[in-house]
Amino acid sequence: MYIRMYIFINFVVIPMYCSIRKLVRLENPNELMVKLNNKKIRWAVNQVVKNSKNPKEIAEIYNVSERRIQALVKKYKDTNVYPSMNRKRRR
Repeated sequence: MYIRMYIFINFVVIPMYCSIRKLVRLENPNELMVKLNNKKIRWAVNQVVKNSKNPKEIAEIYNVSERRIQALVKKYKDTNVYPSMNRKRRR
């Protein structure tokens, strides 16, 4: 975000630009701010597959969409491997 400022010196206008940076610092820079990590994905899939829970209930716990939980369960059922987060995705 840029703010345009003007300095008036002896009736001469000199434009100056200032930038304000928004910094968000994480306690641990290796840890990303995500709703679901690999451990939470594994737990959610286990609840739906092994404990016969409703995906809607699990979605409300982690504040994600029901469709996201359904997609994770489908990927697990197709490959028998738990889905994992991609560390190289856009942040």
